[in-house]
Amino acid sequence: MQDAPGGGIAVSTGFLRLLYDGALTHRQAVAVCGHEAGHHVTGRCRYGLVVCWLSWPWQVIYRLSMRLGRLLPWAGAAMVFLPVVFVIAFVNVARQDAPPERVVPVLALLLVLALAIFVHPVADAAVSRAGEHAADRYAQRLGAGADLAAALQLLAGRSQVSVWGRLRAGHRSPQARRRLLAR
Repeated sequence: MQDAPGGGIAVSTGFLRLLYDGALTHRQAVAVCGHEAGHHVTGRCRYGLVVCWLSWPWQVIYRLSMRLGRLLPWAGAAMVFLPVVFVIAFVNVARQDAPPERVVPVLALLLVLALAIFVHPVADAAVSRAGEHAADRYAQRLGAGADLAAALQLLAGRSQVSVWGRLRAGHRSPQARRRLLAR
């Protein structure tokens, strides 16, 4: 499910399939809908399609750089050394004796690339997690916390997530959300 502009909630066919197949109970489905309504009530809506459209330049740069980075044999170490490379490039360009009209665009490009690769995904995820927390709290105040926790248990993946993956995650971990809802 996803928030839609104008106060609507978009229901996915996957959600309907879970409900139709009986994997989600009626109460769990109502709890999930209460959570989604909580995004609107708390003013923490994240309009997925609109956000994707407006942030596509950052996303393209980020995904392209990550895919290119994975092709390198030392891709694991690249995430550690990439910030160092940006700093060295920034300092070297800034130290050049070239006129400012040549140096400033290069420095601006390096800064934009660094922001696109490192800051944007983490900042976007932090804003998203805050909205999810507020919507979880709203569902809990409606008395649907236990049912939402049960739905999360059903929908939660079992994969291990890296530190970088947790920083970029739009939701808190399912375990943390269930603990919050159990209170």
